[in-house]
Amino acid sequence: MMRRFLPLALLLPASAIAWNPTGLIWFLTDMPIPYEISDYVEDSLPEGETISVVNTSYARWQEAAPCAQIDVEYTGTTTENTGFELEDQFNRFTWDDPYDNHGVGVLGVTSYDTVAEYKVIQGIQYTHLRNSDIVFNDNVLWGTEEQTEDPNCSGRTSVTAVAVHEIGHWWGLDHTCEATDPCTDPLDAEATMYYAAGACDNHSAFPNPDDVEGITTLYGPSTQIQCSHEVQPGETGTIATGVVPMDIRCRVTQRGDDTFSVNDASWFFGDGTDEVVGLDAEHTYNDAGTFTVSAVVTGTSDACGDWESEIVREAYVRVCGVPEVGMSVDHIDGRRFQLVNETDLSATGCIYRVQWDIFDPSGALEASIPTWEPEYEFLMNGEYRLVLNVGGPAGTAAHELHVNVRNRRGGAGTCDSAGGAGALGAFALLLPLAIRRRRQ
Repeated sequence: MMRRFLPLALLLPASAIAWNPTGLIWFLTDMPIPYEISDYVEDSLPEGETISVVNTSYARWQEAAPCAQIDVEYTGTTTENTGFELEDQFNRFTWDDPYDNHGVGVLGVTSYDTVAEYKVIQGIQYTHLRNSDIVFNDNVLWGTEEQTEDPNCSGRTSVTAVAVHEIGHWWGLDHTCEATDPCTDPLDAEATMYYAAGACDNHSAFPNPDDVEGITTLYGPSTQIQCSHEVQPGETGTIATGVVPMDIRCRVTQRGDDTFSVNDASWFFGDGTDEVVGLDAEHTYNDAGTFTVSAVVTGTSDACGDWESEIVREAYVRVCGVPEVGMSVDHIDGRRFQLVNETDLSATGCIYRVQWDIFDPSGALEASIPTWEPEYEFLMNGEYRLVLNVGGPAGTAAHELHVNVRNRRGGAGTCDSAGGAGALGAFALLLPLAIRRRRQ
């Protein structure tokens, strides 16, 4: 067993890219999931409202997302009101925040405990939830939906909107956006899972289409795809690397269960070619590059009729051609030069080896350097021959450059260049290259 405490807080006002997962999920074998509610009396709400609002909020998720196979069981009230008690294995709602764990402006917090079991949904691995508690802040002027919609709201916060939001976390949905990652689409700020809630604002008391899409992806009809290069089904970090022309075969591996069936799929291989239709698909890449594979899978479900699900594997296929090698030199000072590698890197990850072979004016090998762009000081004056050797899965290529070296201050040396595979030097060492990219 592993334990995990992950608070997800709803803040006072104000941003979601479309829905985001927490990476945690209840398994369908857990349904119906039991929960209990503290019998604490919140003095800013009518008697019985704390129990009613939680039950109503669960029902709204179920009603809004009929394709999601979610089910819960209310087991009654409890006198326990001590905040997060994850080890007791009860899913509990408390209203008193007795230890004042909430920060300033926080309305509610959801915490989790997990077990080391996993499920892959659309290429993403999710951890099995074992227990989840929700604690509301007692230092808030709460209001019912009627009170927060009244023109004389008096600054009340909708307890229903907050409960629906926290239950979204409970199911495994994260915020649609954050203060540090604002919404790019104004409609995302209308989602229940928007990170903030304002006073006298009840709009998020019902899940919107973005919320429904998220919970349906987590708990609705779920399919998997597998392509021919994968070491293990569902292993998303594996990139297929091959050479032009490269053949790939993909298929839908999950065709349904007792609650849904898969009917068809449309495949897009990311290189601008036409879609391929069928539960099994084959494709040939004729150009080098890194490509995203996606499949739109359709089917039927007893719960919601026809459904559609898109599975996207970004940067999934790497197709390599023989390297297109280029080079130049920049004079630094004296006989010191910067050797500049101008090899085409448009197909990321297709260069495994690089080596500079430097031949002195007599034709003897003066140095071999396994570095992408070395700075080098020539030993004597005269005309040097430089050979840049580059290799990858599609083969090796080289480019040759002649440099007239003189011991001079500043300025630039003169050079001629010639390229081609016939210029290969003593090419032996391996050099992995790292290319960094910012997360989307």
